[in-house]
Amino acid sequence: ALTSMDQTLSPELVRGVNSKEVVSRIKRDGSSQCIGNIMWSLSKGRHACRLADEVDDAQSADKFIKGASPQNVAMALWSLATMKNNNDLPYDPNHNNTPIHHWKTRSKFGHAFVERVGEKDVVEEYVQDCLPRDVSMLVWALGVLKSSSSLLMLESIAAEVERFTVSPDCNPQFYSNIVQGYAKIGAFDGRVFRAVADQADRILKEGTLQDITNTVWAFAVAGKVEENERRVR
Repeated sequence: ALTSMDQTLSPELVRGVNSKEVVSRIKRDGSSQCIGNIMWSLSKGRHACRLADEVDDAQSADKFIKGASPQNVAMALWSLATMKNNNDLPYDPNHNNTPIHHWKTRSKFGHAFVERVGEKDVVEEYVQDCLPRDVSMLVWALGVLKSSSSLLMLESIAAEVERFTVSPDCNPQFYSNIVQGYAKIGAFDGRVFRAVADQADRILKEGTLQDITNTVWAFAVAGKVEENERRVR
């Protein structure tokens, strides 16, 4: 609630949530919603998140996914991607917000979650039930985390993309996130880019400068790769 209201989390609260005892209890007894909310809150505030490191394994990811809603899944992946994108490691026991070492040595961070999310049973259920907001967060996160395990999920979302892009719940930031995700991972699906291009008027009229810039960047990357592929053929 504090994070949603853009209130600063106190150092005492951050330390408490990151304590070994609390993290162990959350990992053992916490629901998927509980885990996802904590990861989202700490990453959004650019705080250290010991829990993210503790659940970054196949067994924990499987347990999380089994109890998670599409929103829980999107928030967890978004949190992991935000930590990586900000070049912040999850937790340093000595300096709460100081990286332990550079992200280049942690290129697989978050991949346990991505690999589980990319499995067929999760993909089918997720795409059927998710909302535009969930798709936007998830696709952006998959682009940042860059794992080939996400390709089935991206393919399935592309097949349903018009259902999301024409929804009144979709906004320019969602469009921007979606094409950025595909561009970052190199999955240039024409269905996705055409569906977002059809919303150009709305993006230009209602979007922020950042939304517009990021959307144009994604289209530029996609166009460059398509041009290079034509030259090769």
